[in-house]
Amino acid sequence: MKKLLVVGIIILLIGVSIPSTGRLLDDTTPPEISVTWIIWKTIDELVVDFICNVYDNESGVDRVELYFNNELLSTQIDSGPEFIFGSYPIDEIHPTDVFKFVAYNGAGLSAYAILKGSDYKMHPKSQYYNSRPEEPVISNLLKSSILSFESKTLYVGGSGPDNYSKIQDAIDNTTDGDTVFIFNGTYFEILIINKSINLIGENKESTIIDANKEIDGIYIYSPNVNINNLKIQNAFRAGINLDSNKTDNINISKNIFFSNCHGIHPYFGNRNLTISKNIFIDNNNGFTLVSSSNARIYKNLFVNNSLWAMGFYLSSNCDVYKNNITHGKKYGIFLYGLSHSNYFHHNNFYNNSMNAYFILLSHHNKWYENYWKKPQTIPYPIIGSLGLFIPSWLNFDWSPSKKPNYIGE
Repeated sequence: MKKLLVVGIIILLIGVSIPSTGRLLDDTTPPEISVTWIIWKTIDELVVDFICNVYDNESGVDRVELYFNNELLSTQIDSGPEFIFGSYPIDEIHPTDVFKFVAYNGAGLSAYAILKGSDYKMHPKSQYYNSRPEEPVISNLLKSSILSFESKTLYVGGSGPDNYSKIQDAIDNTTDGDTVFIFNGTYFEILIINKSINLIGENKESTIIDANKEIDGIYIYSPNVNINNLKIQNAFRAGINLDSNKTDNINISKNIFFSNCHGIHPYFGNRNLTISKNIFIDNNNGFTLVSSSNARIYKNLFVNNSLWAMGFYLSSNCDVYKNNITHGKKYGIFLYGLSHSNYFHHNNFYNNSMNAYFILLSHHNKWYENYWKKPQTIPYPIIGSLGLFIPSWLNFDWSPSKKPNYIGE
């Protein structure tokens, strides 16, 4: 049985005007949306349910879409007013995560509400074992205010009108909030992104950006950029390079990085970077974080990378979990230059020359329940050096996993 834990509310931030579907063309008012969340205690874990209320007195409610970090998670087609999305494990929600609820009315107009993972605080679990009240009470539900703007999608490689033949041409014609959708094909381009946009491929196996041994495949120097469903290969320096101090809140998900020097290279001062569900194969390095903080790195696959799968230099407070790291020719994880306060947990290491190593005062990091090639019955040592590669220090995974950690999709 579930038990009611915490109730919270969120108000609409922005309403987006979407081209009409042709119904009720005289309706120019987006719907009103508000979201309440409820945190429950189940037998095994804490979960959160979202209750979305949508009202439209003119053309009616058509559907609600839920996005998680700009990826479509669920769609409910109904007239409302109440839409329930759940149950999402609290342990898998990070403070930098973003839930976005987009409501459409019958005229195709939309409004959305945004909830960040940091918008509510979890109390110690010991406080949650309360009995469930007979009727959950949700009070002070706040209604929306509307601010409208237009957002558009530009297409590359298609055959219809208004398609671009080059990705960079499409990027150059975007404004903040727009999406560039790339159809399957191989594009020999060096891309520069200086706006807060979404760059999405049709299929990560067959939508290919080939840097042709030039310096970078994609160079980003704008915050709030999302890169999804691309194969990025043959970059002399990095498949994706992030400019210093200008690229907070970048989401790089469901891509393939192949035969680059660095798959991803965030360079000096990046914050709140998400790297998830990517494949890094046959690169020199999977990725290298430089002077970055609060990155979230999860559910990636690293295979046959030459120097390291993940490198951390002067980087801190990163959450690294549920990654598969295999057949690394030198290091699985390499920390150096005072990288500290990073948390490595529930990762799987297989057949690497050295699973993890640290040097130069990068010894204040936490390791927990990782699987180290085979079942471990005693704490697993991570060897490090306070000097120049002379083993002289140890960290420990005090509770290593006895079986491979489940990664999921």
